[in-house]
Amino acid sequence: MTKLRLTPLVVLGLLALLAGCASRPINPPIAQIEPGKGYRYEVHQANRKDTSKEALVILAFSGGGTRAAAFSYGVLEFLGTAAELDFQRFEIVDVLEGPNKVVTEMEVVYVGPNGVRVQDQELHYWVFDDAGKVVGFRHYLDTAKHAAALEGATV
Repeated sequence: MTKLRLTPLVVLGLLALLAGCASRPINPPIAQIEPGKGYRYEVHQANRKDTSKEALVILAFSGGGTRAAAFSYGVLEFLGTAAELDFQRFEIVDVLEGPNKVVTEMEVVYVGPNGVRVQDQELHYWVFDDAGKVVGFRHYLDTAKHAAALEGATV
């Protein structure tokens, strides 16, 4: 009868394989729902202190991985920066139509949080399916100009 000898490298490899079988704790079931609490539109409106007519934007991010979290964080960072922009002009200059496609040309003028004024022409390219649902969208602009302006360079 031969004796099985496990080297430290084999033991380490087996432990690494077993670590891949680790489980996570299961969330407990929700026993009671309280409609007057939590992140709900009705709760926000009831607790609102100002009476301004500003738009309320509610975002829902999907995904639980690192990549989804990084994307969500990037979107929030962008929206935080965009909220600091003082838009002085946002005008549609031209609209071009084709079968299931629309292109809008816009003139955009804004002042960034650092006081730099940006004037640019941008294009939005929309693609629709036969039911009228948006199936494609592209936003064309001078990214170098916008990035430089947000970093404080005069453009």
